[in-house]
Amino acid sequence: MEYPSRKKPFFKRPRKVSLSQRYPKTSYFCIVGFSVLVLFSRPIYDMIFRPPTVDPYAVDAETLKKIANRSRSVPSIF
Repeated sequence: MEYPSRKKPFFKRPRKVSLSQRYPKTSYFCIVGFSVLVLFSRPIYDMIFRPPTVDPYAVDAETLKKIANRSRSVPSIF
């Protein structure tokens, strides 16, 4: 007696493929973007939030006093 033939499955289960294989460009740019963010986060923060440093030898005495007085009057968070 023969065995009954098995029914064909309704859908085939896809092979497990990692996301880096499925989307190689996206994975690459995510890694590069994240590393750039980590490397340059401090300089970008400094450019946005830190005041520029003043060279004391390039500025005359009166302007230097004004800058010093202004920095004393404004409370600093850091």
